Amino acid sequence: MAKVFLLSSEAISRDAILAVHSAFQHIPSNRHSYAGLSLGGSNPFKFPSARFESWWNLRAWRSVRNAIRDFAPDIIHCFGKSALRIAAGLRTKSQHIVQSGIGAVELDRFTRRLARGSHAIAHSQWEANSMRELGFHATHVPLGIDQSNVKHTELQSSTQVILFGGTLDAASHPIPAAWAFDGLKYAFPTAQLVFLGDGPLRSRVRQFSYALGFDDYRIRFAAEEERCDWERKTDVVWITQPANGGWQALSALAKGIPVIAMHTPELAEYASDGLTLVPAGDRIALAMATKKHWDRPRTAIPAPRFPLGAMVEGHAAVYDALVGAAY
Repeated sequence: MAKVFLLSSEAISRDAILAVHSAFQHIPSNRHSYAGLSLGGSNPFKFPSARFESWWNLRAWRSVRNAIRDFAPDIIHCFGKSALRIAAGLRTKSQHIVQSGIGAVELDRFTRRLARGSHAIAHSQWEANSMRELGFHATHVPLGIDQSNVKHTELQSSTQVILFGGTLDAASHPIPAAWAFDGLKYAFPTAQLVFLGDGPLRSRVRQFSYALGFDDYRIRFAAEEERCDWERKTDVVWITQPANGGWQALSALAKGIPVIAMHTPELAEYASDGLTLVPAGDRIALAMATKKHWDRPRTAIPAPRFPLGAMVEGHAAVYDALVGAAY
């Protein structure tokens, strides 16, 4: 049985950590065990957290080292560039490093040198090829969605609610979404754009939205706990981030909600009914695609064809191969 230690840090891809979180809910406990530590960023596992604000903080290094040593993992799975650097510095010769959610563009020369030869789980073939060019052993594991726990939303012909498919941080690019909506709202007086949850850019996006709207407050900010209520009213999900976005797209499509997204190499591989891609960075194209969507009669979209089982088995196979286990 492989023991996997999950180490997450700031600015990670939500696609990657949500995929692993979903996978570990379905991998049998007698096949793999896991523990983990969060150094910042998304933490769906609810792992203990450690403050790592400076590379010279010996107490922080000691806390991470002790957590890894006490669990004695075979594999350290990293999410985020800082986590990858720390794992490369603390692992023993017998421990393997796996990383996911760190794009090839984000890897500076120092981090690549530290982690060269380690393993990467990529959620698109484009990402896998990019990581191989940097010297990683990359495995393509497509994202998958658990359809059994997904409730489809009912089509409502009167709603014109756009749900922002991302978090309020720089990686998700929420301000271009607010700007695109500003050009759309004049043609559709009942339209609304909804941002859910919290994030480092929440205050900035709110100020920018109010500056655009003056007394026309149709850009809404709601708590993450209100997601289910807003998804029942949502007519389309926008994804404006320049990389990844697959998890948000598939989650929405699985619930029967159409998605309009800015083109990324990753999303292009998840082409599906209900997914419309527009040129990256083109907020006018985003608004125009939404107008075309609202001008058409509403039709139900089929569930995306990306099963959870393949994603779960893909993660488990990487771990098994590294520890040399045969099940």
